[in-house]
Amino acid sequence: MSLDTNKHLTILVVENIDNMRSILSSMLTNLGFINIIKAHDGIEAIQFLKNKKVDIVLSSWELPKLNGLELLKHTRSQSQYLSVPFIMFTSSIESQQVLSAIKEGVSEYLVKPFNLKILAQKISKAIIRPVKHTAAKVSKSSEQPDQESIDANKTPEKLAILLVDDVAENILIMNETLKSEYKISAVTSGKKALKICQSDMAPAIVLLDVMMPEMDGFEVCKQIKNNPQTSHIEVIFVTDAEKTNEVVHGLELGAIDYINKPIIPEILKARLKNHAQLVRQQNQLRNQVDSLVEHSQLRDELDRIMQNDFMNTVSDINRFADNIEIDISNKTRIKTNSTSIVRSCHKLNNMINDLLTLFKLEDGSYHYQTSQVDLGTLYLNLIADYEYLRAEKLLEFEIKVLDNASATADKDLVESIFSKLLINAIEAAPRGSKIDISTIEEDGKLITCINNFGEVPAEISNSLFEKYTT
Repeated sequence: MSLDTNKHLTILVVENIDNMRSILSSMLTNLGFINIIKAHDGIEAIQFLKNKKVDIVLSSWELPKLNGLELLKHTRSQSQYLSVPFIMFTSSIESQQVLSAIKEGVSEYLVKPFNLKILAQKISKAIIRPVKHTAAKVSKSSEQPDQESIDANKTPEKLAILLVDDVAENILIMNETLKSEYKISAVTSGKKALKICQSDMAPAIVLLDVMMPEMDGFEVCKQIKNNPQTSHIEVIFVTDAEKTNEVVHGLELGAIDYINKPIIPEILKARLKNHAQLVRQQNQLRNQVDSLVEHSQLRDELDRIMQNDFMNTVSDINRFADNIEIDISNKTRIKTNSTSIVRSCHKLNNMINDLLTLFKLEDGSYHYQTSQVDLGTLYLNLIADYEYLRAEKLLEFEIKVLDNASATADKDLVESIFSKLLINAIEAAPRGSKIDISTIEEDGKLITCINNFGEVPAEISNSLFEKYTT
């Protein structure tokens, strides 16, 4: 979603640290927002909410007098702000904090440091979906993500490191030392370094020489840290400077470490490894937070759809029962409506089972039970289950399955997946048309095809593959 149509919105920034508040304001200005209100603490924020029309709240968790969570509770207690986008950010976070904020109706969660692109994405998502109404139902089993299970079989992506030194020999040494573990790029001037940091190829860490012509390392670091677009990038000075005041000056500018020249490869690798691990942990934490918020969104959307489907199906059952009561002596009417009631109950049972399965898949408690699934038998059983739908639309099924076509899979999940695909095909197929179900083998893989006539409605063509589009 583009922010261009929302630049007129008024954003309330709540942050007690002056520098961070200024950086956030600059980031929002860079995104095109012109109406920015700044509050120092939660109490001041409440006064602004009371006296001004605020369209978006961007608040730190750590606030004096009234913290971010308390501010969120207050905001959601006001009728005019029940649906205002509320984005929380923090540098120190526990999953329980995230769940607490989700429960109270936070729109999005930001883990510092974050860059301009991430902020823009969060604002866009918050505008689209400002409140997670059923967020309190997030499973307790999601509170402590098992990071070992998440990353056990995943090789970490190489971090991007930018080497900045006007001496080619130093770049050569650092590159040879680090290239096997990191994605390396290198430049010989501060101006080129700033250009890369502001591009889509921005590094996670910059190894920066201090003594360079035209623009020294201190100025480069200062510009990196003062620019909202690049302030999240970590800077490590690589220098032969030994004066304490120079080291202190560099750290005050925002550098996280110093590495002395001449460069000793073992020390360089060890020092960088520690900082790289912190960056990766920060990224993992951000992903976990996004996952928790995403799960709450999924549950919210699913609850909304399920409530609608449940109500429709229950209404159908009531209608069928009423039809029977109209004339209890009419055996044909009784049989027809009784059959419809059984089908509706079967539909309700499937919806409940699907909901339970999804929740188990989300929180990791689902136990996969694999077996050989005969695809021909599976298709025939599904067609039998939906014979009444086929008959209503006078559809024809044609099955072309390879001999002995089978797959090792969880039978319940496979049945659920193909059941949904078949229902979609039946609903989309024109009356009196044919639905083809076939299997082919390609490159050692078994491919199933379900083809039906008909077109995707224009109004959902762009969102066909989004969740819950129907």
